[in-house]
Amino acid sequence: MKLIEKVSVKNSRAEDIYHFWEKSNQRTIFNNPKFIECLNYKFTWWTAYYGDEMVCSWPVCESSNKITIPDFFYYFGPLWTSRIIHPHKWLSLSTNVYFKIFEKLIKEFGYIENQLHYSLTDVRAFNWWNYNLEKKFEVLPRYSAIIEDLKKKSIEKIIQEFRNNRKREIKKFSEKFKIKIVDDINFNDISKFYVSIIENQKEKITDQTIENLYNIYKSVKNFGSMIVLKNLKNDEIASFSLLLNDLKTSNLVLNISNIKYIKYGSGSTLITETIKNIRTKFDVFDFNGANSPNRGDDKHSYGSIYKLYFHVKYNK
Repeated sequence: MKLIEKVSVKNSRAEDIYHFWEKSNQRTIFNNPKFIECLNYKFTWWTAYYGDEMVCSWPVCESSNKITIPDFFYYFGPLWTSRIIHPHKWLSLSTNVYFKIFEKLIKEFGYIENQLHYSLTDVRAFNWWNYNLEKKFEVLPRYSAIIEDLKKKSIEKIIQEFRNNRKREIKKFSEKFKIKIVDDINFNDISKFYVSIIENQKEKITDQTIENLYNIYKSVKNFGSMIVLKNLKNDEIASFSLLLNDLKTSNLVLNISNIKYIKYGSGSTLITETIKNIRTKFDVFDFNGANSPNRGDDKHSYGSIYKLYFHVKYNK
């Protein structure tokens, strides 16, 4: 029997995917079946079997009968089995599995849009779909920035790897302000700061984006944490970060500084306090995206390394 004949694809329930997610090397908070239930979208899971073995599960998010990736999400894409697949089998197996999934998704939706985890750098199956035909996948390189091995490093060692101007900003902020750190603020404050920043960047804000942010905010109690820096003198918010966590990674979904405090180093201080808070609990701190000159340089100024991942799209 040919390998492709051994591969089948079925719809799976979220509860049947969770244990597979726990073991997968591509697991993130953004494809955690329990977390994504917090959002007001329809999620479906398309799972490939090799014989009777579950080998790959692919999440799909629908909004208004269209495929989408929710705002603030990264690596919303396929999970592979944790079983070691030998190199001489990987290309054939992955290509056949992906092709079977592509067939199902295109027939069902006519469109595919997902992001691959940075551990999935082999994108040949996407380039080879409809080989020699005009209709192709768009395979877009994207980048994130991460700090690894947090549990093995002291906070002094981590700060030592910051760019010098970040160290100066931290010192400047500590000399200028006495702060207190709390673990929550109300959503109205978050929304106000976020909308102000987006409007200053001349970008559009949709009701769906604010709704997603609110649902993420509500889910932090079970899936993440918040770090809020307040001026001890007047209780004013200087900066805050919102984090979502999986089993080994803490994801920086949102970090915002009050414009009144930016020039004194509130951003650098926030990142430092955030890393302090999560350092003993997680191995990896992910800045979630480094895809513009300013944001990329800013995130790498904290000693982070880049990770390449791929955004894939197909429209029938």
